[in-house]
Parts: sequence; C-alpha cells; structure tokens
Amino acid sequence: DISGHGTSAAFNMAQLKGVFQALILLNLEIKDLLNQANTALSRCLEKNIFLTLTLIFIDTDKNKVEIGRAGHCPTIYYSSQNKKTEYIKTKGLGLGILRNNNYSQHIETYTRNYTSNDVILLYTDGLVEAKNNQNQEYGYKKVIDTAKKVMHQSPVKIVKSTVHSMYKFCDEVIPEDDITCLCIKLN
Repeated sequence: DISGHGTSAAFNMAQLKGVFQALILLNLEIKDLLNQANTALSRCLEKNIFLTLTLIFIDTDKNKVEIGRAGHCPTIYYSSQNKKTEYIKTKGLGLGILRNNNYSQHIETYTRNYTSNDVILLYTDGLVEAKNNQNQEYGYKKVIDTAKKVMHQSPVKIVKSTVHSMYKFCDEVIPEDDITCLCIKLN
C-alpha cells in the first residue's frame, strides 16, 4: 500500500516494483530483502512518502511459509489442522519511514510449517478503516470474525465474503480509501 493517490502513487509503486525485481534475484532472506528495499527506496522516495507491504515466501518443497511485514495490516492465517484463525502480528515498519541503518531492528519474520488447506488472507487498511454512517470503523475484529466463518471456503468466496461484510457494515457510505483483499489457500 502506497501513501498518496493518483499518478505519484503509481510512480512510487513502479519504483517499488523495480527494486523488488532487482532484489529478488539475490535470493535474500525476507528480513534482508526488506532492509535492502528500505535502503534503496529511501534514496528515491520523497521524504513524506512511505510504503507498507507484507512479503511472503512459500516453500512448497518443505511445506513452509515465512511472513515478513513492513508496516502493513497483520496477516490472517487459518490452520486447517487445528481449525484456528489468527492474526500474525510480527513487528514491521513501513519502507521509507526510517531512513538509516537501524531499519532491520524493526522487522521480524514469522515462519511455520503449513498443511493442505491452510489459508493466508491479506488486505489493505482501506478494509479496516472503512466507516459506516455513525462514523464507526469496520475494524480488525470484524475482519477476523468474518474470516473465521469462511476460511473453509474457496479463496474467491473468502475474499467476496470479507469484502461483502465490510460493505454491508458501511451500508450506503462509500469507503474513502482503496480496498484490496488477497487470499492464498495452500496445498
């Protein structure tokens, strides 16, 4: 998620894409990749611009998933084995916020083995911050409460149910921010 809107946000996203395309070739660990991305982006982004993201490495040979968060909304993870849905709340700071050598101290990763039908749900803050006509935010609790009810469904249905629940809560109020929701069901 990029701070700002319009052409400048699109330009910053293009810069982010270029940085990640170059860094992914180095086969870095998530923490190192985010640290290098922060260094590169800090040199080219305007001082008031930052980016948030969640970076996920999925190793299908070892059935392992690693999640790193750079200031983005916490990832929702559903374990099909124990039927538990939870937030993965690792610490992480948005790219471009801290522009010195201490950035890596603000990143931690989460690693776990996964089983078939585990689910990862990602979303932007536009979902959480959407408001109804009483100016109440949809909020993190409603996001995970909805997710808990639908994690056994297909990824498309999980996304549709999550977004539909938010729009139902908002009633006729149009969300101010963009909303993105992505679901990954592991095999």
